[in-house]
Amino acid sequence: MSNTVYDPNSLQIHFLDMGNEKYGDSVLCQMGARTILIDGGHLSDLKGSGGTDSIPKQLGDLLGGTPCRVNLLVVTHCPR
Repeated sequence: MSNTVYDPNSLQIHFLDMGNEKYGDSVLCQMGARTILIDGGHLSDLKGSGGTDSIPKQLGDLLGGTPCRVNLLVVTHCPR
């Protein structure tokens, strides 16, 4: 059991832009140095399209470059 105390004021939630694709929400949560990525978008989100930056670029912008690291990846459903 960790005795680490997190400052709730450090919580940041980012909704990544999926463009026009349905059912592909991706959310990045940051609390201090910890990061949680909830879903990673679609395979097509590896490249930007229609004025939307790619998911790797969006994550890199938020996390200080690529490659970037997350502490936990939560996958809520299988791709179709």
